[in-house]
This record gives sequence, C-alpha cells and structure tokens, in this order.
Amino acid sequence: MNKQASLYLNLKDYRCTAIKKTKVIFFILIFTYFLVSVNYIQVGNTQISSEIEENEVKISGTDLPDKVYTFLAPKTDLIFDDLFLKKHYKYYIYVELVTPHNCTLTITLIDPDGKQYDIFENNLFIDPEDPDKGRYFETPFGTAIEGDYTLKFSVSTLENLNLYIRIEKGPKSLYDKIPMEEQESIVLYHVTRFYSGMSITHNITLKTDYMYKFYFGRVSPISIMENSQVDISFSITDSEAVVFTIYSNETLTIINDVNISKFGTAIDGAYQEKLTIQSGVQYTNIGYAVIEHHRISDLVDPNKTVIPDPDPVNNTVFQNNIFSMPQEWSAGILVFFGSILLFVIVVVVKNRKKNVDFNERIDKFRRNRKEKSEK
Repeated sequence: MNKQASLYLNLKDYRCTAIKKTKVIFFILIFTYFLVSVNYIQVGNTQISSEIEENEVKISGTDLPDKVYTFLAPKTDLIFDDLFLKKHYKYYIYVELVTPHNCTLTITLIDPDGKQYDIFENNLFIDPEDPDKGRYFETPFGTAIEGDYTLKFSVSTLENLNLYIRIEKGPKSLYDKIPMEEQESIVLYHVTRFYSGMSITHNITLKTDYMYKFYFGRVSPISIMENSQVDISFSITDSEAVVFTIYSNETLTIINDVNISKFGTAIDGAYQEKLTIQSGVQYTNIGYAVIEHHRISDLVDPNKTVIPDPDPVNNTVFQNNIFSMPQEWSAGILVFFGSILLFVIVVVVKNRKKNVDFNERIDKFRRNRKEKSEK
C-alpha cells in the first residue's frame, strides 16, 4: 500500500513538472513568434521605406531649372540644392503637368539659414473638358536673405509622369506694385523674415509737412493646407515721442497684393517705425516700403512779395452762366411745337378747301343767273 502511494505521488509530481515545463516551452514559443513577427514587420517597413527613398533625385547647381523631369510612382522627391537667390527679389516658380496623369504635389523651400517654408500642396490633373484646369500653377516667392536655397518637389502618384519645372527671377518685391514715379522717392525699403509675434523697428528721418506713403505685402506663399492669415500691427513715433497707430492686427492681403496707407508729418526729425507680424505658419517674408509722396503745404517765404490777382473795382466777381437744356427737354419742345405747326397747317388747308368750294358755288350761282337773264 505504501509502495502504491509512493508511486502515485511520484507520478503526480512528474505530471506537475511536465505541465510546468510544457507551459514554459509554450510561452517561450509565443514570445519567439512575437519577436519574429515584429522583426518581420520592421524589415518590411524598412524595405518599403527604402523603395520610396530610392525615388529621390538630387540636383546640385546654381542654375535655375527650366526643364521637364520624370517622377516615378508611388513617390518621388526632386531636390534642387544650392540654388543661389538674391535677397529682396521675387522668383516665379512654375510647374506644369505634361503627361495625362494625376498627382499630388508638395513644394517645400529651405532658406540659407535652414528655415522651412511650406509654399504649395495641391493636386495636379488633366481635365478632358478643360485642359488648362488643374494642369499647372505659378507662385512667386520673395526672398528676405541672399544665399543658397533648397527647393523640394514631392510627387505622390499612381503612375509615372512628367512635370515641367521653371524658376525665373523677377523684379524686386513690391516694385511691381509701386508706380515708377514713386520708386525714385523711396526712403525705406526692406524684406524681412518674420516668425509669429516678431517685431522690428526702423529709424528714418522725415520732413515736416510732407505726405508719406507706406506699402506692406506678404511676398512668400503659404500652402492651402496651412493657416494663411497674416496680421500686421504698425505704429509711428515722431521726434517728440508722439505715437501714431496705423494698423492694429490688420489682416494683410493675399500674396502678390499690397496694403497701402498714408501719413502726413507735422514736424521733421527722426521717426521710429515699429512693425509686428502675427501668423499661423513658422516663417513669413514681409516686404515694406516708405515713399516720400508729396509736400502737403507750400510754405510762403516772408521775404517774398506776393502780388494778388487784380479784382474788379466794386469787388464784384462776374460769372458767365451758360444755360444748358437737358436733352429730354429739347426733344419734348420740338415735339410740342411740331404738333402745333402741324395742326395749323391742317386747319389752313382744310379752311382753304372750304373757301374754294364756296367760291365755286358762288361762281356757279352767278353764271346761272346770267344765263336766265339773257333768255
């Protein structure tokens, strides 16, 4: 009996040990499977990323592009490095889809300081009913600093396609909005890269009794996927520390347009201008210019004798009044008098006819009497 009990206990212990070992092996297998699966997913993602990264083309050089480029599906990044752009100038970026396909295009610009501008993101497509719709776009970019820029064109597409890309230098920013006659009177001109909340001040010397004209404009484009609202606050402090608020959180117009204001001075001397920008993007380039527009008053020299224009003796000023009749009145008067004239003519003709008939009857009556008397 004791042997049987001992054997039973041994079997029971062996069974428990076997179950424990089985559980351990089972958990080890599950853990191993988990590690292998995670590694496989990571390897797969790495392969996919590698395939996408393989469709990256870098072009280095200072020459501005003017060429057709091929973009491979599903994604291709075309990067232009070391594009030398001059400060304060406007550069036009033109892109055109030249094959019958659709794509999503994103354009990113990085300035010489490494600051990024997301300037475009939209779909390009060919519309059979309107071939020009959605096929191309053009946007200007106004630089704030000079140096080597990087432009990245990212295309997502289901099929391989070709894009024509052209970048060309334009005029100085705002100069296409400032009239030629005013460009000779610019007393301050600048294009500044602003981050949201940034303020900048300028000290300039202004003349008294002059009207000055101010131009403000956003010269860097903002992607439609971003908040494109840009607000401006602008004030002027004269040489006697009097502050004039011109704009207070005023929304700037869209790119390629300007906000204009005028300010007349009462004293001359050193003025300080303060400009603050609030925006929903990382960086925005703002162009601004101050124009000496015109003299408000012509100051009279006390040493100069002024001879007034001679007036009549009785100080009476005669004015030649010319009566001007409205065209409608003229037409009405013509119709009225014409109607009267026509009526008179009709009456005269009618009366004349009656007189003729009456005279004929009288003559006939006389002839009859004469004939009777002769008989």
